[in-house]
Amino acid sequence: MFADGGIDKNYVPTQERGVVFLSSIPSNMRPNEVRLHLQQYGTLFRTKFTAFPKKERSSGHGIMPLQFKNGYVEFLKKDDAVRCASTLNGQMVATKKRRKSHGQLWNIRFLEGFSMSDLAEEREEQTRNRKELEHRIKDREKSANELFRQMVMLKKKDTQEQAAAREVQRKDAPTVQSAERPPRRAPSNAPSSETPLRKGKRDRSETRDIPVPEAVADVPKKRRVDSAAVKKTLKTKRSHAE
Repeated sequence: MFADGGIDKNYVPTQERGVVFLSSIPSNMRPNEVRLHLQQYGTLFRTKFTAFPKKERSSGHGIMPLQFKNGYVEFLKKDDAVRCASTLNGQMVATKKRRKSHGQLWNIRFLEGFSMSDLAEEREEQTRNRKELEHRIKDREKSANELFRQMVMLKKKDTQEQAAAREVQRKDAPTVQSAERPPRRAPSNAPSSETPLRKGKRDRSETRDIPVPEAVADVPKKRRVDSAAVKKTLKTKRSHAE
């Protein structure tokens, strides 16, 4: 139907159309070329082709050219779709020998009771389910982050309360003065004035107090004799005597 309310004479209701499904697309064949092969059996309306993901096309030598995995083709007439599927299914692809698709077979079948609107609805449903899953994951992450934040704040509050309690206990505790240090005790094996000394040992404290006689104090200290100098002097005297 047109915007002004008129009716298009070429309009075909959805239930009168037919859809075929291609489970595989010949190598290096684009959607436009597939349409050229299929439009020989009737008038086409809408098409939908799915390409291989980029990860599946990557290899050690780089990314391979764009390849298509499968596709849907809608005919304006259901009879044309049935005839196309029954004729091409299992037949060789009509291409030149130098093409990679040469020798490959068509894998096509008619989908009974299926329309492109169902495919659009399915795609919309998949998109809606994906968004719902994303929202659900975000809500879980948000709740987990909120729970972690509350646990951190609770632990921080407990730590502050414990520190405040320790500070109050420290201020309220009475101050204890340090006691005077007792005098150091002498070792048990040290000789006392009452303990007699062993034979042959002298008390050092008594020897320190003994006065030194003046005669002994005036005696000069012995000079150290250099044996080398004495030998040299004797040798000199002998040489003079000869």
